[in-house]
Amino acid sequence: MTKAHQDLDRAVNSLSSSAEGTQAKAVDTLVRIVRDDSTRRTQALTALDAFAAGHRGRPSYRTEPVLSARTALCSFDAKRAARTTAAVEAGAVLLLAASSAIGYALGGDALIRFLVTLGTVAAALAVAGVTRRFWQPYVGAWANLPRRTRRARAVTVIILAVFLERTVRSVSGPLPDLLVFSAGTCLMAWLLWVRQPGTARRQ
Repeated sequence: MTKAHQDLDRAVNSLSSSAEGTQAKAVDTLVRIVRDDSTRRTQALTALDAFAAGHRGRPSYRTEPVLSARTALCSFDAKRAARTTAAVEAGAVLLLAASSAIGYALGGDALIRFLVTLGTVAAALAVAGVTRRFWQPYVGAWANLPRRTRRARAVTVIILAVFLERTVRSVSGPLPDLLVFSAGTCLMAWLLWVRQPGTARRQ
């Protein structure tokens, strides 16, 4: 039996411990195997999945070892990675579009609209910081994307949010404006979730 196989077996057995520190070390070992050992990745992911599922619906579901296990599952399981990346980006689009719409509705001149929009985003980020344990696992796949890919997708998210916000504002305006902004929204959504490389799905 190789050392790598021994590490895997030891980590899997340690997951059943009631000590959070022991669980954390076991999860760290399994995450390292998932990241570095492609031959044992499936076994490690299966163990992490069973560990996380065993805590679902219990207070321990929000503990650090379980959060780390869920983050690894969302990052390295191909289907989860694709779904969570799209969900994170969609959430960012809606946040930016809603913040801009609120700024436009409540603000007067351009500066006031900008400050209202900035304040809305800051408030949303403050809420996100307080609720970190609820959403932390879902950003793992995004964090694992190459830096260049993250930048390209972030720019697309911002442009999509602008088009979406302008589309909503154009509903009560001239039809040509509505058609132009609707087409722009569809195009950017297609570029973001269909055309751009699905890096997370190929990991």
